[in-house]
Amino acid sequence: MYDHSRIESGSVGPHFAFYEPLAPNYLDGVERHSPPPLIDHVPREQLGAYVPMLFPKLGLSATESAWSTFHVIPLAPDRSAVEIRSKVMPVSGWEFAKQAWRSTWSFPWKSGGKSGASAADDPLASGDFMTEDIYVCEQQQRGMASPRFSVGGSAKNLECGIRNFHTEIQRRSVDR
Repeated sequence: MYDHSRIESGSVGPHFAFYEPLAPNYLDGVERHSPPPLIDHVPREQLGAYVPMLFPKLGLSATESAWSTFHVIPLAPDRSAVEIRSKVMPVSGWEFAKQAWRSTWSFPWKSGGKSGASAADDPLASGDFMTEDIYVCEQQQRGMASPRFSVGGSAKNLECGIRNFHTEIQRRSVDR
């Protein structure tokens, strides 16, 4: 759905934000592809995912079809709960169902994911970015519990938000 090669991201003080435009093959026909109805007052050339993360634990998201908040609640050093609240266009249940049904058949990746495997065999083949993200996060958590895990280098650009977050936590703990 999103063009990962054109991501824009960065920090503003302790906060982090990123933007990803829609992938061209999704944008072409987005009116059919989007499961929820589109937010009708966003210019087509500005459609994409806008996600600011406000330090320390509040995320906002604006996409072509929903507005969401993410409240990250730390439970333990290696565990968090995330409360997500979303808002979509105020349409009837019938209009919402028609759009969801139309989108089911309109976009080829929904039936087999990116790898060509079936969703039953591979969560990364679900075609659902939330299912994919949850699976990846769970695999990272599992890997961190491995005796072979160690902290190493991080990607210069794509992991800068995590580094900046840790730096801000350290700075604030020293200031106390």
